[in-house]
Amino acid sequence: MIVADPHRRPTWAVPALAAIALALGACGPHHRLADFQYPGHTLSVVTESPPSPEFLSGIGRSGRGSTIGRIADVVGRVLTGVDAFGLEAKLDTVSDQVDVTALMEDRLLRRGSRYLGAEPVPGDPHADYILEVHVRSYGIDADGWEDRAWAFVDATAVLLDGSSGTEIWAAGVVAEEAVTPALFGGRFPLRGAVTAAMLADLTVEELAEVMESIANYAADHVVDRLREDLRDVRDP
Repeated sequence: MIVADPHRRPTWAVPALAAIALALGACGPHHRLADFQYPGHTLSVVTESPPSPEFLSGIGRSGRGSTIGRIADVVGRVLTGVDAFGLEAKLDTVSDQVDVTALMEDRLLRRGSRYLGAEPVPGDPHADYILEVHVRSYGIDADGWEDRAWAFVDATAVLLDGSSGTEIWAAGVVAEEAVTPALFGGRFPLRGAVTAAMLADLTVEELAEVMESIANYAADHVVDRLREDLRDVRDP
């Protein structure tokens, strides 16, 4: 189970109606997407990401260094019936079954090549174009076991000319959204507002589906940014 860096992000302060925040360093187009031709050329994807998504790693984080904080976390588990140790065991099993990085790369390649019009070539370091994605953090978290769960991703992406190394396009992607079945395309084992305790009670098979959904969520936010910038170039 991945333990989050306590300095990675503050305690959730997202308004109830907030949806997505996409951030790119400066305003206006700062890319060269229009200067290159993609049909008839190949695209490969390289990702650098944590071995597994973070999963409810922020609960109890603020008080881990104090006796009061540890007691509060334990009491919260008892009151909600959460078996936190059982959850950790299930996550360990899921991590052995689901290669989240491979799933993310596959989705990035399939969707990225589709929008560019390029031919996808998995794992080819000599492709005409390379989409390099650095995922700093992603997963699902919550403030407490009875609180609503949120999906998040923090990543940067760069499209490179494979022969010259020229940077064609770059973007920073930061997103947070409340976890719902619709967020993950309907393939989700829960309905309605999803809390941390509900997620913790899932079976190994159901957690595996959630992990796959998280991988798709992170990949889609990167590709959607590329799609938006391509649309601006093709439909000014």
